[in-house]
Amino acid sequence: MLFDPARRLMRFLAVAVLMLGMAGSLQAAQETPLELRYGLYWGGVRLATLDLHHELAPDGYQSGLSIETVGLIERLAKYRAEANAAGERRRFGSLVPVTFSTKYKTRKKSRSAVIQFDPLTGDVVDLRIEKRGKPDGTDVPKELQHDVVDPLTAFLSLRDELARARIDGRGAFEAAVFDGRRRYDVEARVTGGERVKISGRSWTAIRVELDVLPIVGFDDDDLQEVGVDEDERLRLEVMFSDDERLLPLQVTTLDTTIAGTIRLLEDRLAAR
Repeated sequence: MLFDPARRLMRFLAVAVLMLGMAGSLQAAQETPLELRYGLYWGGVRLATLDLHHELAPDGYQSGLSIETVGLIERLAKYRAEANAAGERRRFGSLVPVTFSTKYKTRKKSRSAVIQFDPLTGDVVDLRIEKRGKPDGTDVPKELQHDVVDPLTAFLSLRDELARARIDGRGAFEAAVFDGRRRYDVEARVTGGERVKISGRSWTAIRVELDVLPIVGFDDDDLQEVGVDEDERLRLEVMFSDDERLLPLQVTTLDTTIAGTIRLLEDRLAAR
């Protein structure tokens, strides 16, 4: 049915947006909060609204993402999802995950996961998963739960690494990501800049290409719906505003059967 592939694509693109963000300097990347609203589109049709926020304190951070379907998909599936992360800030502002939680719910299904990390090693020390209210497991073996980060911490770490790129000339980032169900590698690189029009506004933007390489835990349907095989990368193009805030403006799938897009609708802090 229509809502099944749409829901899978929302879930897949949500993974991508968790890892995206930049700032004009390292200090700005560490201190500037975000409260952003996005629309998720599949084949040009809006399927969902995403709300993204994060805050940083001198010794820690908190970040969250929520997704809610709209329109026809809301009537068919009524999909809700949220993810939250918290961790420590170390010397030079590096981010160390401590806890991560995620849950989603449709009319017929529900799943949740809570992960505890060892802040010294990045290893998963506790993992609790429920499916339809009952304990469940993960397909990701313990050896692949070593030296990993959750998607939201990957988002913030990419944010700082790409900020450093403006200082020391580096333009690449890699992370091993685990969300309780899936284990995947992420690689990002700055590829250029251009002017773009997004949500009725013209922006000078920085373009980043991001590759998601599935390792363990992806359904065949998850991969087929976005047009990649099990051993192939999902390629994304990410546009950031080329200003002091460097807001993540748009995420678009590349080389897929049907284009999926996450597009900035509102900077809610700027609107206040």
